[in-house]
Amino acid sequence: MPTKLKFMKLVNISTATELLSNGELVVLPTDTVYGIACDYANFDSVKKVYQIKGRSDAKPLIVLIANLNMLEKIVSEITDKHKVLMDIFWPGALTLIFNKSDRISDLISAGGKTIGVRMPANKTTLEIINALGRPIVATSVNKSGMPSLVDLNEISAQFPGIALVDGGKQLRGIESTVLDLTSDKPKLIRQGTFLKEDLEAVLGEEIFI
Repeated sequence: MPTKLKFMKLVNISTATELLSNGELVVLPTDTVYGIACDYANFDSVKKVYQIKGRSDAKPLIVLIANLNMLEKIVSEITDKHKVLMDIFWPGALTLIFNKSDRISDLISAGGKTIGVRMPANKTTLEIINALGRPIVATSVNKSGMPSLVDLNEISAQFPGIALVDGGKQLRGIESTVLDLTSDKPKLIRQGTFLKEDLEAVLGEEIFI
């Protein structure tokens, strides 16, 4: 096992929750890759996420939830198609696009009217979101345009001093599939863990690219 780097700051669930509540960024495991996370309701924290990654604010961020009550507060409509896919693939590595509610800032949605939402299957991250009591914003932990990271040493090297929650070995290293259901025809935005054919079999209709 490689030696942990001296600037790695490993934290537990309680400390991670406190940091998020205080407006800090935390690297969390999901069922796909590690993500840089913040409290979705803290505007300054969301700006920090863009800044630390060097990410364009024209690219929207994904919101992670721990339960459906959180979902109902941040989206304006949950369609039957959403419900069918949520029943099968949530918690899990499927990000669904919804029309957003006014609780989602334009900074998170990059000025758009929609937002990507996912309920991750990682128990640690679900506990943190539940403890925080509200959704978090999360995006893959990497500099913009670079590969997503799953190794803690590599994360620490690129983001020295950032707090990390160790996700162990269970991360797949493949980002979530992103599916837009806000128009008449479902559209695949990003191929990830779940294949287009998997989703079509559940929806019973063609998904466009």
